Amino acid sequence: MNFYKHYINIGSQSALASFAFFILLYILDVNPIGNYTILGIWIPIVFIVRGTRFYRDKLNDGLLTYWKGVSVGAIFSIFSASLFTFLFYIFVKVIDMSILDNHIIETQEAGQKYIEIFVKDEEIADLAYAQLVEEVSKIDLISLTQSLFFSKLSGGIFISLITSAFLRKTIILEPVNNQGSTTENNEHE
Repeated sequence: MNFYKHYINIGSQSALASFAFFILLYILDVNPIGNYTILGIWIPIVFIVRGTRFYRDKLNDGLLTYWKGVSVGAIFSIFSASLFTFLFYIFVKVIDMSILDNHIIETQEAGQKYIEIFVKDEEIADLAYAQLVEEVSKIDLISLTQSLFFSKLSGGIFISLITSAFLRKTIILEPVNNQGSTTENNEHE
C-alpha cells in the first residue's frame, strides 16, 4: 500500500505544480495552454526524477531495473495527467470559458500563418484553410481536455524512458567457482 501512496503523492504534487503554473500564466494574461506552456516543462521532469529516485532508494532497496523505472514514471504521469486535466476542465467550465475560445482563435491564426508561409499555390491554400476552419470548429472543452491529458501522459512517459536509463541500479552478481564461493579477481593467478 505504501507504493500506491507514493504514486498518488508524487503524481498529485506534479499536477498541482503544473496547475499552479497554469494559473500563473492565466493571471499574467497569457494563454495558459498556448506557446508559453513550454516554460513549465521542467515541472514533470523534477517530480518524475524525484519520485523515481525515492522509489529506487527508499521503497525498493536501492535497486531499479530500466522497465520498472519506466513503469514507475508512467504511473506518476497517469496520476499527474488525470488530476491536472480534471482541474483544467473544472477551471475552464466554472471560472473562465474564454480560455477555450482564445485557444480556438490562436489555433486558427497559427494555422493560417502556417498556410501563408508554406503553401504557395492559391487553390491549395484555400482548400487547406477551409479544412483548417472545419477542424478548428470541432474543438470543444472535452476534446481539448483529452488532448491535454494525452500530451501530459505521453510527455511523462517520454521523460520516464530517459529518467529510468539514468537512475537504474541492479545487482551485479559475481561468478561462482566450483566450491560454491564467489571468485576473487587476483591478477597473480
